[in-house]
Order: sequence, then C-alpha cells, then structure tokens
Amino acid sequence: MAEMNPQDTRGALALVTMLSKSVYSTVAERDGSSFKLKQVIALSYLRELGSVGQKYFGSVLCLDANNTVLLLNDLERDGLVVRQRDPDDRRRHLVELTETGFEVLREAEMAMAEIEDSLLAALDEDQRQQFRALLHQALYGKDGVFERRTTAAAWS
Repeated sequence: MAEMNPQDTRGALALVTMLSKSVYSTVAERDGSSFKLKQVIALSYLRELGSVGQKYFGSVLCLDANNTVLLLNDLERDGLVVRQRDPDDRRRHLVELTETGFEVLREAEMAMAEIEDSLLAALDEDQRQQFRALLHQALYGKDGVFERRTTAAAWS
C-alpha cells in the first residue's frame, strides 16, 4: 500500500472530487461510449426507487425543476424512461424505467465496471470492498447523504 505523505493535507472530499474528475474524464475519453454518466446515475436511481414522482426524483439527484425536466426529456426521447400523470394526483408526474432503460443501464454498468477496475487498480480486492462499503455508508447509512436528501425532499 502506498504510504500517505504526511504533508498532504487534502481532505477526503478533495480526494473524492479528484477521483470523480478522473471518472468523468475516463468516460469522456472512452471510445464508442454512448452513455453519459449523469444519465447512468439517473437510471440507476430510478431502478432503485421504482416509479417515483418527478419532483422527488429531481431532489434525489440534487437538480432543480428545470434541469430535472431537461434530463428526463433526453431520457424519454431515447426511450429509457416514461413519464405519466399520477392517477392519484393529476398535477404530479411519475417517472419509471422502461425495459430499454434497464437494458441500457446493464450495458453501461458493465462498461463502468471496466472503468472502475482501471481507476482502482492500485487497490486490491479487499481494499476495493472496504472502499465501496465506506462510500455506501456515507451515502446510505444512518444520517448519510441519501437519507438527509430524501428526508428533505419528502418535506418539500
């Protein structure tokens, strides 16, 4: 394992941001890549959430209403999601993945696994599992980002 330089004072958020930028640039450079990372993230949340209100979905993604509509317009145009009126509240739109959306997501996740292998090559399998577990805890654990975001969205 590479030793940390004691004079490297960057915090965890700076390091996660640097890794995130590497992910985005690797995806952008990838030959023949037909997916956009933002769309893959949106599709993966929809798979997790199931049929969900458009406003709530936007808040989970930290998007304002306008950017949520723009993202969903692209996804709907490509046949990856459908939006329909909520039968219980005609003012509200529900969003869900289509079968094509599920297929595209599966293909994108296979490509993402290759990118992950490349970017995390410095970690052995145990370290990768620990890294995933820590990220999962930060996002989905008690008082994690996802819990705070969805709780706030439910009250808006």
